[in-house]
Amino acid sequence: MTISKRLPLPHDWWDRYDVSAVDNVGVDPNEGRLVYRLFVGKPGEPRRRTVPARVNLLEDFIQLADHKSDVIEAFARRYGVLLLCERHNLPATHLMLDPGDAVEQKVSESVSYVGPSARHGFRDGCPLRQTGDGRWWEPIREWRRLSREARAVLFVGSALHEGRDGNLDDWKVLLDDDQLDPDRIPASLEARWWVVCEHINDWLTWGRVQLRVARGAEGPDVTIGGNSLFAALALELMGTVGRRGLATCYACGRPYFISRRPPAGRRNFCGDCGAKAASRYSKRDKYEQTRKERTAARSGRRRRR
Repeated sequence: MTISKRLPLPHDWWDRYDVSAVDNVGVDPNEGRLVYRLFVGKPGEPRRRTVPARVNLLEDFIQLADHKSDVIEAFARRYGVLLLCERHNLPATHLMLDPGDAVEQKVSESVSYVGPSARHGFRDGCPLRQTGDGRWWEPIREWRRLSREARAVLFVGSALHEGRDGNLDDWKVLLDDDQLDPDRIPASLEARWWVVCEHINDWLTWGRVQLRVARGAEGPDVTIGGNSLFAALALELMGTVGRRGLATCYACGRPYFISRRPPAGRRNFCGDCGAKAASRYSKRDKYEQTRKERTAARSGRRRRR
């Protein structure tokens, strides 16, 4: 699988990427695992299948945390698999500290973040899980875990951009603490952004996203890319949060993906609520305005009497 992006980074990050290495994707519901075959082509052999990488690839991925295994299977059939290693349940391209222990880092005086951001040194020997019949597999629960993490990064990032604290459940995911109290969320905006940015950096590191120089029609081209579906997700995670690609729907209150930030003070609506919600609130505004004008007019008549 190969993806690449030309700098400066646009919102539609890449055009196509190869998924020919994965085939025969299926789900074993009894074992809770996603099963697939890996195809290894000969050097110089043309790609068998590519799919268009879309801006809402990440949007589809963060919804997997709440869906059944058949939805995850459909996603994997279309976009490929995460290639999670057996030891760490991270993409096989990840970076780790030897012997792989997490590092505790200070966020503030009262809050520490235990995560892999300080890990270094390639661990290319991490094996993938293999079945007895020569296929490969990875736990569906780990797909949901990573989906929840990406969603928490996006939702907290959206909240911070809009001057809000973020949902407590999302902070529980980011700080890896199911019993997290609200008063243990980092107090300063800088510390909160630090946690969000470290998670994004982790994803970029796990996907081995890096700058490259590629031959172009007019000479060398500087690109940024990786070699997997996970790298594509990490790139879009960085682009969405860094370019303020989320807004909160005024009607339903859920974050949604945007191509540009709406003007401050103006209502905005997600695709599900859309024009119907906008029309409903517009009628409500007109009704309230008419009611205020009538109330003011009645008050004026009473004073004249």
